[in-house]
Amino acid sequence: MRSAMIPLALLLVACGGSAPKETVSKTEVVPVWESDVENTAYEFYRSVSKTLLRTNQPRRALKTISKMMRQRPKEAEPVYLMARAYLELDDVASARRSLNRVIELDDKYAPAHALLGMSFDMTGEHAAAVPHHKAAIELDPDDASYLNNLGFCYYLMRDYRRAVIFYRKAVAKDPGVHRIHNNLGFALARQGKMSQALTSFKLAGVPAQAYNNMGFVHEERGELERAYNYYLQALELDPVLMQARRNLERVCAVLGRPIPQLEAQ
Repeated sequence: MRSAMIPLALLLVACGGSAPKETVSKTEVVPVWESDVENTAYEFYRSVSKTLLRTNQPRRALKTISKMMRQRPKEAEPVYLMARAYLELDDVASARRSLNRVIELDDKYAPAHALLGMSFDMTGEHAAAVPHHKAAIELDPDDASYLNNLGFCYYLMRDYRRAVIFYRKAVAKDPGVHRIHNNLGFALARQGKMSQALTSFKLAGVPAQAYNNMGFVHEERGELERAYNYYLQALELDPVLMQARRNLERVCAVLGRPIPQLEAQ
């Protein structure tokens, strides 16, 4: 199972899926605690747990999250954080059990639906992921990350038409998120819309990276001469862009031509 899984980091970073929100549900009723000490302790463990998850220390996070759960056993947030920790540890079964428990406690908790969808994407069960991504969007339609997640799910299913639709919706909600522009570029390229893809790649970041992405797109299509030219353009703009340099070296090896000498600027 592990070898077939898409790493969570890939979903969240490389492929553009954003981490679900770490805030509690908008509809959650905040309980009144008799003891300020208990409330302060909960907030402390909450802060520590999120820091540990953010710094890739899920095993340590499990301990502080357990303390949160003991203080507030009927609250959704600590169970959700527990699911995040399990997913970072590739314990998908435990993560899904925790997420189902979150939904039992609060069926309006959008981050739980989103993370459940991502867990199915990680294991290649994309059809099963779709309704969970849609549930997150329905609960929080203004969150661009949920639209992006559904777009990425369709991209993994090779349904590039639907992927483009949801990436565009995500961009409309939050045009400042570069990763979504990047994802949209790859989906457009899969449809053969190269000029639109380049435009999206340029909106995603620096021009050198945009040209490198275009080179990769053409290389995947077997269009090595075009890939070569784009990689070269990327390196002319940024001679120390190592990703583009490695890509150019690989294409040169296939084409049987020498690697151009480029001076670092």
